[in-house]
Amino acid sequence: MIELNEGGLIGAKIVKQLGNPKRAKTLFALNKRIEICEKLIKENKNELTAKDFEVIEEYKKAVLLQENALITEVKVMGLKQIKLPPKQYAQQRMELLDKHQERYKDILNGITPNLQRENRENSIKKNSEAIARNEQIKREDNVTISNEEIEELQRRYNVKTTINEEGITAQQQQKTIWSDGMHIPGIHPPQPIKNTFVYINEESFLTYRNVSLLCASPGTGKSSLCESILASVLNNECDALGFRVNKNEVKRAVFFDTERDLALVDRSNQKMLKRANVNEHLENTLIVGLRENTNPIEIKKRIIQVVEHYKPQLILIDGVGDLSLNPNNPDETSLIYSWLNQLCNDFELSIIVTLHPNPGSDKPRGHLGSELMRKCEGFILVQENTDGTRTMITKKARDSAKGKYGFKWSEEEKQMVSCEIIIKPGVTKKPNVIDALTNNELEEMKKTIGLKEMQRGELEKTLKNYIREEHPHVKMGTNTIGIFIKDLGTQELHLIKRNCKPYPLYQFKLI
Repeated sequence: MIELNEGGLIGAKIVKQLGNPKRAKTLFALNKRIEICEKLIKENKNELTAKDFEVIEEYKKAVLLQENALITEVKVMGLKQIKLPPKQYAQQRMELLDKHQERYKDILNGITPNLQRENRENSIKKNSEAIARNEQIKREDNVTISNEEIEELQRRYNVKTTINEEGITAQQQQKTIWSDGMHIPGIHPPQPIKNTFVYINEESFLTYRNVSLLCASPGTGKSSLCESILASVLNNECDALGFRVNKNEVKRAVFFDTERDLALVDRSNQKMLKRANVNEHLENTLIVGLRENTNPIEIKKRIIQVVEHYKPQLILIDGVGDLSLNPNNPDETSLIYSWLNQLCNDFELSIIVTLHPNPGSDKPRGHLGSELMRKCEGFILVQENTDGTRTMITKKARDSAKGKYGFKWSEEEKQMVSCEIIIKPGVTKKPNVIDALTNNELEEMKKTIGLKEMQRGELEKTLKNYIREEHPHVKMGTNTIGIFIKDLGTQELHLIKRNCKPYPLYQFKLI
């Protein structure tokens, strides 16, 4: 038995019905919130503005809705525990749900007499007495509430079941309108402008609750770029290879490395501290090695584990492809971006991920790369030049200028350092055909040509004619079509080759 004074006296029977004293405490807490609202209005009615009254009343209404849902849940659970005969159980359950709906409508209309303190106590007391009487009824049959009945209850009264950190199940009443779950300017209030979390060459690269992408081939320095971003958190004045972190928004950052062994992770931490010109590890940056976790599910679990404990505003995932078993599976790769987006929203942070390009191409790897490139906020491509320098090219930046920035390896510093990009005059190199076409244009090409099997000669002729007719701006030189066919067949992303005798057959594959 639990006793709650002033507005929440609950007897032994109702606690038994609740099944958990924590529910009784929840109900008492809701009563107290209503008391505070009423007291605040009563004692400060001469000082509160009309807006103040509106805010308090809206809060009070939300508490009343939550209390109403909890009371209904308690009573329905009581019926479930009593296990009444079917007809009697169905009748009493419907009566409870009808009362729930009446109270719900009264609250929305601003009528709350049935939920004032005295009436609430009387209602609980009356319900307890009814349960006590029902316990005397001979049980003719065992009746339980099925999952289908619970779903019917949720659909009928628009009730959402949630479980809080203590494991308490609560029913939260929600009023839905046609524009819920979307944002419509003119109907919904304007959203605040998102602050920039990470800059590249003083242009916005990543804002609050967004995902940006770094694409670089192995060995071109993407891990050094991640270390530099972390170093900028420790020291905004250091050489962060063109990046700068907004220290007003980012207090803590974590770099998750899924690729390098643990010894290299230790070295990476030392290089980050050296770049930031600090001598000891500070609490506002972490480098976490995850190579030992080979299962994508386990890697995600470890990332959430660190984020929940450390509460960073910025995380970097070096090797986002390791979150997927198959980066060319459309369904799986779509779920990865959804997972990243949910991580941003649930923990109020921003994310930078890295990914390798497709072999022989500048496009991020597989379906995962296409999905990220399409939905991410910022996209930077890292290229290695013939003189050993690296060029960062901003391929995508929302509401920011696109530019280039350079860095190179310094034997003197034993680390990457910023440098100027030397652009030699002359003829600009023609891009490969696959780079000159967008994903939508590639898909349209495959649909137009069709999915029939073709020999090599027929495929080359068909592709040449199509490019000349549909994309005359694409320049075609020696071996252009051969390279195009090779690029299309990379990892069988667009083109499948069947080694049939006497000649191989080629067939397009839609994404």
